[in-house]
Amino acid sequence: MVLNLSNHNSSTFLKKQKEEVIRLYCKIEDMAFPSIQPLASLEEVQLMAEEYLQKILGFKDLKAVHLMGEMTFVYQLVKLLEKHQIPVIASTTTRNVVEHGDGSKTWKFDFHQFRPYY
Repeated sequence: MVLNLSNHNSSTFLKKQKEEVIRLYCKIEDMAFPSIQPLASLEEVQLMAEEYLQKILGFKDLKAVHLMGEMTFVYQLVKLLEKHQIPVIASTTTRNVVEHGDGSKTWKFDFHQFRPYY
């Protein structure tokens, strides 16, 4: 099982991404990514990462954590998961941007692979 800890619920994954996660990990479960306040101190972010580590350690049959989000939290949590020998992966995509005449933009993402953090 892979735990998806990101701002995107796995129900919104692209078809190719869903197929790849099932092929590699059989099953996916979601955990909501925390709201990291811009004025949070490093110590607060580290504490939050430690809290999430404890939640993650409670999952059975965990093969990896798909972790995408606020970068300082991600960095802190990757370090903790590495100490527990839990693989951490990121999804890689190509972002295609279409700019419209009214100044708005539309993004289309094409999934390519899961890449390990370490």
